[in-house]
Amino acid sequence: MLLTNIPKNSMSSYDILSTYKAQDMVERNFGFLKDQAIVNSLFLKTPARIEVLGLILVLSLMVWRLMERNMRLSLKSNGSTVQGWDKKATSSPTSLMITAFFKSMVVIRTQERRFLGNGLSSMQSEYLKILNVSSRVFTDPHG
Repeated sequence: MLLTNIPKNSMSSYDILSTYKAQDMVERNFGFLKDQAIVNSLFLKTPARIEVLGLILVLSLMVWRLMERNMRLSLKSNGSTVQGWDKKATSSPTSLMITAFFKSMVVIRTQERRFLGNGLSSMQSEYLKILNVSSRVFTDPHG
């Protein structure tokens, strides 16, 4: 049984089921919300805190998926690839892959400013360029 807010008679049952099944990637990504490493390690005292944590996790997942989608659409429109796992070219990088290449990034904060401690690698610069994001996102939180 599927429940939906789609108006009656605007889609057939088959179309609703097909649309639902096409969302498998979203469903797979929600798996991390059920991961015992996350769920079992948290203790929240009130239902309001549980609700807020759920909202933060859903918003994080949305940003995660948008980053992946934008990267893939940009690569597809240019007919290009980026370096992926094991230095193999890919046109469909995952968000995990994208963020893994930024793990070595160091942002140093002083009272006057923020700056990158070790600069950006050529691969990091390429990823940011494809995402149409400036490296200032790491050093200028208000810009």
